[in-house]
Amino acid sequence: MLPVRHALGALLIADGRAREAEAVYREDLKRNRENGWGLVGLQQSLCYQGRLRDALALSDRIKASWTKADVSPKSSCYCEPGDA
Repeated sequence: MLPVRHALGALLIADGRAREAEAVYREDLKRNRENGWGLVGLQQSLCYQGRLRDALALSDRIKASWTKADVSPKSSCYCEPGDA
């Protein structure tokens, strides 16, 4: 089961609260270093804040975190429609 932080962050982003989502993902990454779900969510939260340079800087870390996965998610959880 995914940590609740991944779903919370995705829901905050969907609610237009990207700055709060960023804090959720940063806390998650303290607890689960280099976790792909948290990194994807952090990147999304930064994009929604218009911090594209910071968001793009995460791309290599995200790619590395999913090298052995069958899918590369578009969100920090599959709770959002169309993210599977």
